[in-house]
Amino acid sequence: MLICWAVLGGFVLDAIFGDPAWLPHPVVLMGKAITALEKRLRAQFPQTPQGELCGGAVLAAILPVGTFLITALVCRLAAALHPLAGLAVQMFWCAQALAARGLVQESRNVYKELQKQDLPAARKAVARIVGRDTQNLTAEGGNRGGKRQRWRDCPAIVHAAGRRAAGADL
Repeated sequence: MLICWAVLGGFVLDAIFGDPAWLPHPVVLMGKAITALEKRLRAQFPQTPQGELCGGAVLAAILPVGTFLITALVCRLAAALHPLAGLAVQMFWCAQALAARGLVQESRNVYKELQKQDLPAARKAVARIVGRDTQNLTAEGGNRGGKRQRWRDCPAIVHAAGRRAAGADL
């Protein structure tokens, strides 16, 4: 039953406050962890397709397990201080995980910058909602590490929010 209150409280917190701009979003922290782990794992595993696959498997195991262990520990410590402190931590993290208000706002910001054809500002805006480098992102498409990178590759919410802001029917 406690989890229901945590999720409900998270919805309410997200609806009222959204994502605080001063606080790094957990996805950003996970992206930084991935970058750091990937660098270390590439040094440990052979530079072969099989070595990269093994390193990727290790990374795919470490990130969710590590995230779970850290969050579980913090929630338990907070609940040990006081049950309401544990609930508050869970509500806060549910709000951050939902982040619906912030995602819609950031998507609208990307759309507005694209409408103004301000590509550097649009790159900066999209960097707030995706976990990858946006410096080489072009309106038409470009290369980054041999892979095509286009605006259409960004989350569908950007497109949907942009259409909604323009008054188009979804």
